Amino acid sequence: MENLKLFGYFLKLGVLGFGGPLALVSMMQKDLVEDRKWVTQAEFEQALALIKALPGALALSTATYLGRKKGGVLGGTLAALGLILPTFLIMIVLGEYYTQFRSATWFQSFFTGLQGGALALIAYSLYQLARPSLRLVSFWIIFVLGTFIFYFHLGPEPFWILFSGFCMVLWKKNFFLKNKLNSFALITPILSGGGLALQSMDAFEKNQKLFWICFKAGALVFGSGLAMIPIFEKDFVQQLHWLSSDEFFDAVAFGQMTPGPVLMTTTWIGYRLNGLAGATAATVGVFLPSFFHMQTWFPVFMSRMSKMTWIQDFVKGAISFILAALFVVCVQTFAHQSKSLTSVISILLALFLVFKWKLKSWQVLLACGLFTFGIGFF
Repeated sequence: MENLKLFGYFLKLGVLGFGGPLALVSMMQKDLVEDRKWVTQAEFEQALALIKALPGALALSTATYLGRKKGGVLGGTLAALGLILPTFLIMIVLGEYYTQFRSATWFQSFFTGLQGGALALIAYSLYQLARPSLRLVSFWIIFVLGTFIFYFHLGPEPFWILFSGFCMVLWKKNFFLKNKLNSFALITPILSGGGLALQSMDAFEKNQKLFWICFKAGALVFGSGLAMIPIFEKDFVQQLHWLSSDEFFDAVAFGQMTPGPVLMTTTWIGYRLNGLAGATAATVGVFLPSFFHMQTWFPVFMSRMSKMTWIQDFVKGAISFILAALFVVCVQTFAHQSKSLTSVISILLALFLVFKWKLKSWQVLLACGLFTFGIGFF
């Protein structure tokens, strides 16, 4: 009965949880920490600080951690499943009827606004992530070099993410980590982001590739769900050519305007590419690293990790490179979308709404979509 109640809570959160990962975490804190006392406030704050220092999905990691504290491994599993299941089903429906809607003239106008709003929200996320580090010389060095590296595709991004993190640690501490690395469970290898030829793939191989791309991002990208956009955009759009730029940013918009984790974008992508099996492979891949961390070593090592100040420095360095990649994607996408005056106006409108009025993601996207929809009549 307790597990059913636990599952029901996170299922409800997955239906009503608009606003992105921080909004979801805030709801969990109020309902499960302050009201139901699943963990103490001090323990939750310590866990949240460390979860933010890990790669992967913030909301799902927090849900899995709280579910495990309440109901063990089964509780953590039910919490994760409940949080993502509603949006998983929504994305399947959106993927199924996307082509019909996209071909309609009136809906093309609406989607123009969605794409502009999605780009503005990514730019806002870039600003929010970069703001704490803007006065750091080390941040700007990594950011400038990262922009050059990502733009010219100089090697696999996961390697540079890890390399940037270690460089920041050495910059801050000025010593090598030979003894300290043993106490941090860095279970993911340095992965390559190279593409494969689409023509030679059958359905199973395609699912494997979908899983690998999403797993790579979930295992190695720090910051937020939107910080994974450069990895997905490079793999799905630039290298594999599985999606057009417009389709990709429609997917990003869907992830931002639906409830639940933003990373459910991958569900839509997977469904469009290979049906239900592709949606499952992409979703499991992107969330598996976070789920694994919370269900295995994290609860055991949490108190020890809280004393490792170098972890925060590593995250700052990794995020610095990710922000450079995100900046390149924003610039390239703006160059593509700026060919249409309506797109430019929708981007500027979204920036105004998110910076000035602090509207939620789905509200910004809806406003931009309705704006360009209205323009389509004139």
